[in-house]
Amino acid sequence: MRRIFEGYADGLSPRHIAARLNEDGIPSPSGGKWNDSTIRGNARKRDGMLRNEAYVGILVYGRNRFLRNADTGNRISRPADADDIVY
Repeated sequence: MRRIFEGYADGLSPRHIAARLNEDGIPSPSGGKWNDSTIRGNARKRDGMLRNEAYVGILVYGRNRFLRNADTGNRISRPADADDIVY
């Protein structure tokens, strides 16, 4: 993980970092190949290694709320209201 942040700080793009990790045979968190979106993430969802608060040392409680779909019983994740999030 340190290698990803150091590479980004040195000006490498997430795509270039992912390519280097794949060349060196380092598995992604899921065990497969690296993709730039794994590193970059989604700005709205605040995921990915560079956008996720947990990876940069900020603890966040209540960022998402979870509901059950009455028809399927599946759990659904929804962003919490800004007033309910604790940093």
